[in-house]
Amino acid sequence: MRLIILVLLTLLLSPFTYAIGIPVGGIAPDFTLKSLDGKAVSLKEYKGTILVLIYWETGQARSLMALEDGKDIFKKYKAKGVQVIGIIAEADKTEEVRGIIKEHEINFPVLLDPERQVYGDYGIRVYPSTVVIDKEGRLAYDLPGHAPTYKTALEADLQYML
Repeated sequence: MRLIILVLLTLLLSPFTYAIGIPVGGIAPDFTLKSLDGKAVSLKEYKGTILVLIYWETGQARSLMALEDGKDIFKKYKAKGVQVIGIIAEADKTEEVRGIIKEHEINFPVLLDPERQVYGDYGIRVYPSTVVIDKEGRLAYDLPGHAPTYKTALEADLQYML
């Protein structure tokens, strides 16, 4: 019985409960990816900005909910220096992605990660994964999946940082 409790505690407290493999406070790995319109966008461009990265995939309801919440967050906090960026690995589904962006009226950039550079460098473990990077380029928070408290937790993190 003691062994079972120990195993459960280990699993609950292990790094696998985080969205990514980078520890909080660690430097966010730089990347340069292309947007849907072909423009190269680099993490370096956002130094001095609080950045919310939402790594998502098509055909997943929780990913679409994260995008919707990201849209609301961007609208509410853009004037306070918060930028939201969506990242997707499915470059072969560009037209589907464009349709989703249009249908959901996503008003922030969506970048393509066809080589899974960000996926690998950040150690993404679950879709969607939301990463908050502070003004100095350090990982401040990460949110795995899309729990019912996702938006509340993300707003609380941002308000604390502002």
